[in-house]
Amino acid sequence: MDRSESKNRNDCHCLESGSHIAVFDRGLLDKVLDGKKRFDSRFSKEKCVPYDSINNGDTIYLKEKGGPVVAKAKADNIKFYANLNDEKIRIFKYTYSSILLMDNDFWNREKDSQYATLFALKDVQGIPPISIHDSDHLSWIILNEDNNNCECFEVP
Repeated sequence: MDRSESKNRNDCHCLESGSHIAVFDRGLLDKVLDGKKRFDSRFSKEKCVPYDSINNGDTIYLKEKGGPVVAKAKADNIKFYANLNDEKIRIFKYTYSSILLMDNDFWNREKDSQYATLFALKDVQGIPPISIHDSDHLSWIILNEDNNNCECFEVP
């Protein structure tokens, strides 16, 4: 089935308004789907989603960078951190590296971050692939009526 033959929205698993889309590199997404990675974090220099915008029990759709949404999970055990500095990030790395499964390159990229969100990915389950329009190349999206324009089709 190609894009021109996309299924009716009622016939596919479309995304719930008010839910979230988290974008992952393929390697990390595989670890989440295999059950090896059960926690995730998002760091930023400015206050932006998901910081202070996600609640326990919220649905998070898991999307491969440049690919479709392929799974969903529930957010749990959410923690927000603000006013980060070098020392706090070193402590964060020491405390959470074993559950986040992030390499030193990640920690070097995030060393200037001011905000962090840490959360568990609970009840991860695969879903039929859903294509979404993500021309902004964002790593996190909160869905609402205006941006919930998924097309469901089989991805080769």
